Amino acid sequence: MLSKSILVIIDQPTPYHHIDTLYFLTAIKNKYKPDTVVNIGDEIDWHSISFHDKHPGLYSPSHELQVASEFFKNLEKLFPKQYIMD
Repeated sequence: MLSKSILVIIDQPTPYHHIDTLYFLTAIKNKYKPDTVVNIGDEIDWHSISFHDKHPGLYSPSHELQVASEFFKNLEKLFPKQYIMD
């Protein structure tokens, strides 16, 4: 029987994700060589438009989207085929 490995990526609250997220996921990919990648969502933090208390020093919605877009371009390069649950 063929063994398969599944990588589940959770909660990347960009732009407030950990600075080493992509480095860590690259290491996981290289070590475990997952057959399937599932991204279960919560990709963008949206701090500026959430119901939580706001902090004026954090990113605006457009800046959050800009940073998140760049992060997800890199994530897509790393895992061109992934299932995204949202």
